[in-house]
Amino acid sequence: MYLIRHCQAEGQGEEAALTKVGRRQAKELANGLRSFAIKRVVSSPWERAIASITPFVENSGIELECDTRLTEWVLSTYSYSDWQDRLQRGFVAIEDSQPGGEPAVVAMKRGVAVISSLLSGKDVASAVVTHGGMLTLIVKHFFPEWGYAQWAKLDNPDVYELTWRQGHVSLRKVWGNMAGE
Repeated sequence: MYLIRHCQAEGQGEEAALTKVGRRQAKELANGLRSFAIKRVVSSPWERAIASITPFVENSGIELECDTRLTEWVLSTYSYSDWQDRLQRGFVAIEDSQPGGEPAVVAMKRGVAVISSLLSGKDVASAVVTHGGMLTLIVKHFFPEWGYAQWAKLDNPDVYELTWRQGHVSLRKVWGNMAGE
């Protein structure tokens, strides 16, 4: 399974479009994903996630499925100047929430539910396209040490391969600055 963070976007809102750089990244990502034998693609319905994977699904003929459970973790509906401190605390105190936000554990459960449903279906390589916070929370479910530090190092786009072998889960970065693209 491939966990994909969207390409560079103009903002954080639901309708935020990709930047010019992000559109170029989406084309490069489409070329890079061809070698992964992906047969199923499930994406957050937010604009930047869909736009990031559209060149790949158009070239491969794979149907794009959208799942609202993959939308970004809503830390809060308020703007805070110390939002990064609050985000860092959110990855640690996963049952707590900020005003208007959802606890990390709630967001994690909805993201992991998508992963579980994909694993219980046909045994095909799947791509899951989401956002930085949600990707970090999904990985945190399997690797509890994941949190703010890993989130801060994510690239746009970013691709991690999550594999299961004989009850053992492994994670490997396969796209992004540290993967030697």
